[in-house]
Amino acid sequence: MDKIAIIGLSCLFPDAKTPEEFWQNLISKKDSTSLLTKEDMGIDPAKFFNPLKNQPDKTYSLMGGYIRDFTFDVTGYNLPSELLEGLDPLFQRCLYVAKQALQDSNYLSNDRVLSKCGVILGNLSSLTPLSNELFGSIYQHTIEAALRELLQNQNFQLAKLPKSAKLSLYNGMNSGVLSALVAQAFSLSDINYTLDSACSSSLYAVKLASHYLLSHKADLMLAGAISHADPIYVRMLFSGVQGYPEHD
Repeated sequence: MDKIAIIGLSCLFPDAKTPEEFWQNLISKKDSTSLLTKEDMGIDPAKFFNPLKNQPDKTYSLMGGYIRDFTFDVTGYNLPSELLEGLDPLFQRCLYVAKQALQDSNYLSNDRVLSKCGVILGNLSSLTPLSNELFGSIYQHTIEAALRELLQNQNFQLAKLPKSAKLSLYNGMNSGVLSALVAQAFSLSDINYTLDSACSSSLYAVKLASHYLLSHKADLMLAGAISHADPIYVRMLFSGVQGYPEHD
């Protein structure tokens, strides 16, 4: 079997911003799961909770791994700070982890090597909090028209949706543009793409990255995965297929 060298590591998990912190959590058997909060969802999760299974539009589990103590620093990237500030945490967290991995490899400042570095990322292709916000007015317009017809009331209006002060159109392209944005941020090569193979996404990313190294199409590869879908959609999906444990 051909071998490759892993020369840089990074991560971002609940209660762990570095591999060292994550390792200590494993050693101490720390449970970093917690209940979904209003701050995580933007609305009280209790509105969607029902402890019984098979309840329409309800989830029977609010437990999960949520990153809450992370602040993104917009400096140190080859992208405008105004753009970075308006990005969904999906992008910001990937940029942070990519930067930490390159720094750990000691190649973060080596433009020659970075120009021959590719990036492959796994990503759950789903709505995120800010992509949902970006397209929310479209959903609202459609639903509002249907409700007016159903209620026979042309004056019916839904409450206006909140809007972020800064909102990037990149947030609407979260499925595929993720790796391209990381490549731009560090002036990497044109070898970059994002894939979704569910829970095995990170394994495929590493395997494909290995292929580019072994075939000498790249001198360095970034490989990893992220899951940052809008929590309500994830809850509904896995509750629908009864993917959560009992009494969670």
